[in-house]
Amino acid sequence: MLVCRKQALKASKYRLNMEKKDWKAWARRLGVAGFLFFLIKGLAWLAIFWGAWEVGCN
Repeated sequence: MLVCRKQALKASKYRLNMEKKDWKAWARRLGVAGFLFFLIKGLAWLAIFWGAWEVGCN
């Protein structure tokens, strides 16, 4: 019975550790995706304002 409990506890700790790693991986992916989204969005706005400036100055 004691061996079974130890195995169950070990499996529980392993699952918890894997969930933490999965959470960190998802957070990292979300962070990279968010950074790229706002970078592209910012560059698009700069391009829009640059284009508006060029059209307005002619």
